[in-house]
Amino acid sequence: MRRYEIPPMDLRRIRADRLTVALMQELKPMLDNDQYRDVHRAIFDCLWRSGAEIITDIDRHDADLPPRGNNGWTNEHLRILEMKRTEALLGPIPPIILKEKEQ
Repeated sequence: MRRYEIPPMDLRRIRADRLTVALMQELKPMLDNDQYRDVHRAIFDCLWRSGAEIITDIDRHDADLPPRGNNGWTNEHLRILEMKRTEALLGPIPPIILKEKEQ
């Protein structure tokens, strides 16, 4: 019996395609027809090489992740950052050692 395997998905290509299409829809009115293909290829190559990915609020909702505010942080992230700032403020002051010439 022959075993069939599902070929691996190229997620990097899929992500780059999705972002490129979204960008090109916005840029298309500003481009001449002869520029379109070159700009499309340049954007896709850049996104593919960098492995860029955008996780939208819909993606976060679908994955049961908490929503982000307009600053890009979740409430939990903000609490953690504030806690670290407070700990730093309430912690001991590090000693300041001056060189002989500075005293």
